[in-house]
Amino acid sequence: MVDYEGAVYDQVNLRRYADRVACAAGRQSVRYPTRARLWVKPETLRRIGEWDPLEGRVILDSPEDAAALAAYLGLADLGDEIESSDAHHEMRRSVRAAFASGDPAQHFAARLMARRYRLNL
Repeated sequence: MVDYEGAVYDQVNLRRYADRVACAAGRQSVRYPTRARLWVKPETLRRIGEWDPLEGRVILDSPEDAAALAAYLGLADLGDEIESSDAHHEMRRSVRAAFASGDPAQHFAARLMARRYRLNL
């Protein structure tokens, strides 16, 4: 069984590939009724990576898989396509970057944000 998100109405919150993956994964995790579900033979699919719901990104298995996905999407490179634009995921990535920055002020602010928004980093 494969769930997908076609974003046929050009929804602004589903423009990135990762946003469409997040939508389909959420729907599948709760078995939400949808027409965007297909029954396919496993041998007709190609694994290219996996969805990380905590980080809000598609983790690709190899550079070849990244190139294949970019070609499938009609892009020269993936850019931000594999990172969700969801506000929670964006904030989480920003806080994680501040933790890793080495700047004491940013580290302190990141600790406060993580505590305030209950981000398990």
